[in-house]
Amino acid sequence: MNSSAQHELETVVPVLIAALKNSSRRVRKDAADALARIGPLEVVTAALRDALQGENQTIRYGATQALCGIDLRSQDTLDEVTRALSDSIECVRFGAARVLVHWGPLASAAVPQLLSALHDRSERVRAEALKALGGMGRTADLPLPILIDAMTDGSEIVSSQAVTTLTYLVQQEETVPAELMQASQSTNATIRLGTTTVLGRLGQKAVSFLASLMNRLQDEDVRVRRAAIVAIERLGFLPETAVSPLIEALGDAEPCVRQLAS
Repeated sequence: MNSSAQHELETVVPVLIAALKNSSRRVRKDAADALARIGPLEVVTAALRDALQGENQTIRYGATQALCGIDLRSQDTLDEVTRALSDSIECVRFGAARVLVHWGPLASAAVPQLLSALHDRSERVRAEALKALGGMGRTADLPLPILIDAMTDGSEIVSSQAVTTLTYLVQQEETVPAELMQASQSTNATIRLGTTTVLGRLGQKAVSFLASLMNRLQDEDVRVRRAAIVAIERLGFLPETAVSPLIEALGDAEPCVRQLAS
């Protein structure tokens, strides 16, 4: 970059940073988009790192919006975004988690902070943290039991994202992890439902769980029984050993279970 272009950027970037606190939401969004379009140049990322440390919460959130469109190029930038997961303002913590979703495996150093974010008081932050953890992939060696516990979150959007994250991670494994087998036998109905749903999304890969799925046809929770039937159907074939339990399911007390079994 020549000196003239460098000077122009050094002039424009502070103006765009200041625009992140404009009273107009459209102006703030346009400023964040403009910073993202300039790209991962140090003059931009340095300004955004400073913005994340600033006192103005609107600018801090705007900085996360801009970083969502900029590729990760430095450890310093990752460190600032990771620290923003502990910001006092909910939208900034949410924005930081969104940035880590965008960066995926490149942000694997943030896994400990993302796991801590699963206890955030905001359901949006917890759900986004789960999405970011899923994007890390199994190379990050994520503790599956913690993600399994997240399925019991009182928020539907969080528990649903936990199921999605687990499904994505398990799909990358050659075999279904033993932790999922243990969870499918949990005394907690929500965990049984979540793991059975994950197995249903795995299709034929879940064939080694057939015995467990058949047991779930007798589960006390109707949601689990429904999910078990769906999972068995998605194996792609009907094992002979599953015929009898499915026939029994035709006599289930719940019409929705009988309909699925038929």
